[in-house]
Amino acid sequence: MRRRFIVLADTLDEMQRAAPLLARCVSAALMISHGLRTDADLLFHSLKDGFTMHFVADRLRGVRPDEASVLGIITKAFRAACTVGDRPRSVHSGVLICKRSLNAFLAQFSAKYLCSSRGLDLRYVQTSYRDLLFIVPLHHEPHIEGVALLRCFTDVLLPDQVISLLNLYLDRCCV
Repeated sequence: MRRRFIVLADTLDEMQRAAPLLARCVSAALMISHGLRTDADLLFHSLKDGFTMHFVADRLRGVRPDEASVLGIITKAFRAACTVGDRPRSVHSGVLICKRSLNAFLAQFSAKYLCSSRGLDLRYVQTSYRDLLFIVPLHHEPHIEGVALLRCFTDVLLPDQVISLLNLYLDRCCV
């Protein structure tokens, strides 16, 4: 089963201020004890700017699980943000940046969930789908058409904790 996590911010500035948290999200979404999850990818997306930073686990090289090393890659991507266009551009092995709408990423998945403080209980997620998409808001919950609400306690948990919870559940129920 392929998993995609999208951490959603309002602006690029908001993403930059949350860079240490984003680094922890990379570890939570893509790393396991002896390597990387090859069936997962992670996007950081800003709604107003359309800026997207995409971590593709099966192409990722030279990344360690510590926050400082991942933070260096994220900082490099932010520095290149001013020159980004519609075509994806690599800033590190397995890390792409581009400007796209959120709908371009949503269209590829049939099962889409917005992590929320309300909605469907995690136990009832349709794990029979081949591809699952989870949108984790950085701060406030946006309204997105065609996406089901999934109760992940985003009012008390940080995005990296929500992603860890989702991975833990999916690893246990989908084996």
